[in-house]
This record gives sequence, structure tokens and C-alpha cells, in this order.
Amino acid sequence: MNTYQIKTTEWQSQLDNVSRKLESRKLDIDIIGMDIGSQHEANAIVFKGMAYDPVSDVVEISSEDFEHRIYSPSAIYLTEEQEHIKSIEIIDGEDRRQIITFADQLLLS
Repeated sequence: MNTYQIKTTEWQSQLDNVSRKLESRKLDIDIIGMDIGSQHEANAIVFKGMAYDPVSDVVEISSEDFEHRIYSPSAIYLTEEQEHIKSIEIIDGEDRRQIITFADQLLLS
């Protein structure tokens, strides 16, 4: 597994790329922070897209019936395994780790 930090100047383009590659995949969202402990925010929702808006400084994650916003991100990390995106970790403005984990894609033979 390979984890790397995405440069701030690349957040918008990299998250647009994630949206194109992983649309319709299922994902989970977990939030971990000293003030809240570990919280499960979403389970097996169908991913529609993810975007960073530099003007409002927010990352938005959307599905068919769910939207999640991450305000004032300070860092974004992407984890890949064999060139497949496994997860994205975003450190928000309150120093909470927001972890988006993508389900493995089913291979049809």
C-alpha cells in the first residue's frame, strides 16, 4: 500500500480525478477526533462525486441522497494499493481525521 499527501495546489484536480475514477463505487466515512472519539458517518453509500472549492475552502462528498462537507482542510492523503484508490484521509479545520474508504470493485469474469 502506498500513501502520499496531495499538494494543496492539486486538491481540486486530484479530487475531480477521484470522482471520475470512482463514481458509483460504495464508500464509508469515519471521523476521528480527540473531542468526539471515533464516529461512523456513512456506510456503503453510492459515491457520486467529490470536489474541493478553494473559495469557500470546503471539500464536498456527495451521493444520491447524502452530502458531507469537510471545512477548512489542512491536509489530504490518498492511499492506493496496486494502482487502485483505497481511501482518502482529510484533516479538517478542527484537527479531525475524516477517512473515506472505498469498497473494492467487484470483478466480473
